[in-house]
Amino acid sequence: MTENEKKNKELAEWLGICWHEPIDMRNVMVGAPIPICSKCNHNVIDAHRFNTDFTSDSGKVQLLRLMPEDFFGVDQYGRIVLTVDYITDKTGKLRDACLEWMRREKG
Repeated sequence: MTENEKKNKELAEWLGICWHEPIDMRNVMVGAPIPICSKCNHNVIDAHRFNTDFTSDSGKVQLLRLMPEDFFGVDQYGRIVLTVDYITDKTGKLRDACLEWMRREKG
């Protein structure tokens, strides 16, 4: 697992999003029923393809929707403040900031 995948997995688990490890098909019995994830309804053989990449545009949108309001700064008018760097960055700045905040909150 890459460092990027490890960070995505940690954050997904904290947010309550499914994370699936790839399954080695050599260990699956022929004719056995394919297990289905009870959370996301994907079959567990293919489900790792649906793991969220929080550095992608769709992953950042999902992250912004799922993070607790305490994570965001608020201006004097009660509007959420988020720097453009977090939105335009492709390296994971938003994900890493969320992880750092989450780790502090967990203690």
